[in-house]
Amino acid sequence: MYDINYSNIKKGNMIWYIFILVAVVFIGIMGFIAITTLSKQKTLTGEATSYKYEFSSYYNDDGNKMYTPIYYYQVNGKEYTCSSSFSSSSPSGEKNKIIYYLPSDPEQCSTGFDMPIWFILLFTLMPLLFIVLGVVGISKNAKKVKSVKELNQVGKLVKKVPCRVEDSNITVNNRRIPRIVMEYQLRDGSFVTLTSEPIYDKRFVNDGFADLVIDENDPSRYYIDKNINRIDGNRAEDYYNLNNSNNANTSNETQFVSSFDI
Repeated sequence: MYDINYSNIKKGNMIWYIFILVAVVFIGIMGFIAITTLSKQKTLTGEATSYKYEFSSYYNDDGNKMYTPIYYYQVNGKEYTCSSSFSSSSPSGEKNKIIYYLPSDPEQCSTGFDMPIWFILLFTLMPLLFIVLGVVGISKNAKKVKSVKELNQVGKLVKKVPCRVEDSNITVNNRRIPRIVMEYQLRDGSFVTLTSEPIYDKRFVNDGFADLVIDENDPSRYYIDKNINRIDGNRAEDYYNLNNSNNANTSNETQFVSSFDI
C-alpha cells in the first residue's frame, strides 16, 4: 500500500465546475430575457406607426458617442414617445416604425422585441452542452480516483524516475499548468511514454525526477506524482535503477529534464 495523494486529480474538477457555473449563469440570463420578451409579447398588444423620430445621445465607456432613436406615435389622438432599446454610433432610425404598447397604458411601449423566441430558446439550450461536458468530466475524474485506488493495491512503486515537464495546454488564472512526462522501461526492455495528470499544485518544483506506481502487467494503468511512498517505509528496490543494463537508454537523466516556467 502506498501513500498516494489524490488531490491533484480532484483539483481537475474545478475546470468542469467552471463549465457548469458559466452554463448555469448563461441559462439564467437567457431565461430572464426569454421571460421578459414573452411578457412583452403578451401584454404589449397594441400597435401604432410612428410618424417622426429624433435622437438622444450619450458617450459610452470607450468614449464613443452613441445615438438612441426616440419614436413619436399617437393613440386615440394623444402623442407618446418610445425610446429604442438599441443604440448605434451613427444616427439612424425608421420613420414608419411599428410601436407596440399596452392598450390600458400606451406609455408602456417597445420598439420591437429584442430577439425572436426561437433564438432565445436555442441559446438557452446550448449551455446544456457545457453542463453535460462538466458532468462527464467530473465523472471521469471520479473514475480516475477509483482506478488509482485499485492500482494502489496491485501496482509497483518506482521512485526517482527521470522525467521532463511539458505544458498541459491548460491555463488557470493566467498560469500555465504543467504535466510530468517520463520514458519508462518495462520488464521486457521496451520503453513506454507515460504522462501525468496536470499538476495544479503551485508548489510544484521540477528537479528532474518523479515517482510512479504502475501495473506492469497492464502498463496503461499507472499514476505519476512528485512524491509517492510506501506506508510502511520505502525499500531499496523501489528506486529506479539507472545503472541497470536494461535502462542504458535512460542513464543520462538530463535528457528527460526540461525547464518549464510555472
